[in-house]
Amino acid sequence: MAVPLTKANIKAVPYGKEIGFGRGIMGRKLKDGRSTRMFLQKKLFGKPIKVKLGTFPDMDIDQIEEKAREYRSLIEKGIHPYAEEEDKRKKRDEDIAEKARRGMTLRDIITRREKYKLALGMRGNHKSTLNDIRSTCERFFSQYMDQPVANIRSDELRKWLASESEAGRQRVGRRSLDRLKTVLDYAVNTEEVLDRNPLNFMKGMPRPVSEKAKLALYPDECVDLLEMIERLTDPEQSDLVAMDVLRAQKRQGTKSGPASGPYIKPGEVSARRHVAYHAIALLLLTGIRLQEMLKLEWKDVFIDKRKWERLGAKGPYFICTQFKLNGQTSGIPITDQMMGTFEALQKLKVDQFVFPSPMTGSVGIKPIRLLRYQFETLQKLLPGIESKLGAGLLRHTFATTAQRLRYDMDMIDRLTGHTGRLQNRPGATEWYIANNADDNRKMFEEINITMLDNQSLHSAEYVGFYDNFDPNLGEFSVVKEEIRPGD
Repeated sequence: MAVPLTKANIKAVPYGKEIGFGRGIMGRKLKDGRSTRMFLQKKLFGKPIKVKLGTFPDMDIDQIEEKAREYRSLIEKGIHPYAEEEDKRKKRDEDIAEKARRGMTLRDIITRREKYKLALGMRGNHKSTLNDIRSTCERFFSQYMDQPVANIRSDELRKWLASESEAGRQRVGRRSLDRLKTVLDYAVNTEEVLDRNPLNFMKGMPRPVSEKAKLALYPDECVDLLEMIERLTDPEQSDLVAMDVLRAQKRQGTKSGPASGPYIKPGEVSARRHVAYHAIALLLLTGIRLQEMLKLEWKDVFIDKRKWERLGAKGPYFICTQFKLNGQTSGIPITDQMMGTFEALQKLKVDQFVFPSPMTGSVGIKPIRLLRYQFETLQKLLPGIESKLGAGLLRHTFATTAQRLRYDMDMIDRLTGHTGRLQNRPGATEWYIANNADDNRKMFEEINITMLDNQSLHSAEYVGFYDNFDPNLGEFSVVKEEIRPGD
């Protein structure tokens, strides 16, 4: 006996049985116990046939009834619904082939995808994301940029990935294909100029895992990093760095063959980058996340004694907004090691942000977004540091130092995750945040002191270090000067 076609009746279909819902619509529960396969049972030329309508709840009741009406109409005309679907597929394939023949190139697809993302405000429409995809395709797949996307073949891309793997660039090759696949997915699903993505072979392919362990800086490397930042942000010393760079580059230019040492542009040691280098110093000393640091505003920094005493704090601190935890706020103590940096930043103040963008004024008031180029410069100026400098390394160094001091994991999470002794919340009061900073002050001070403890590990003095560059070896032979008491 047929039952009405309702959600409740469809959900009530027992597993292993078929239930009729009237006018030939049938339902059969699938093994997962939640889905029901819906189909239409009719006679065509006197013979019973079953045609699939879809799966509930992927299809709602209105969609099931609409498709059933369409199939009944075809059967009454003597047309098998599957034959009609096959005809539609062939027509669609012909249309796709026609569009491909019109010659829509990879460059065209990238441009159309960018306009599509920006127009609809879809995810992945940030300028840096779109530029990254375009530059990757232009760099690694330039041979396809001005060819129809229909000419891109799976076997060619497989060979390219294999060659990149053999050359030790498997991770770069995989990331590049991921970006190309995103573009080609758009060509398949939105523009419909392809019937399938030639990079579908990547589905289920394991991602290459870096064998390099996550490292942390040693105390002498932390000292070297902060000393170099001090030199770069001191107008008198930064001029000396610039002169060292210029002399080294002139010497390299007079020798035969290309220069084998790192090339540093004058802009890399200019005053425009002082604020960014100060941000790197504070990332090391606080262990907070990059965007939490760069979006810091002066209204959340309390270095004036009268202000932090008024709130009941025992020392200076700043308020950190945790962007990964729904905007929760907490207090981060400002230690003696951080105070000089904050005082220097106060002299460079131009707007409400502690780390204003060097483009402020021409593109509106905004903070710095990235520190990638500044990290690259420091990497070239500090050849003794083998680990790749970055915000993640500095955060890991902070946590590793805390572990050396025998803090348990809960304490380390409290420091790097900025959780307080009480449950925090977005609406935390100023008094609460001040006390939160004091709770962690002793731990931050101990970590900063330990991190910069170079009593047994002498720091390299990098004054004039470019004079020791050997272009034949492509190495620096840095002379480490002895640190004497009282220096």
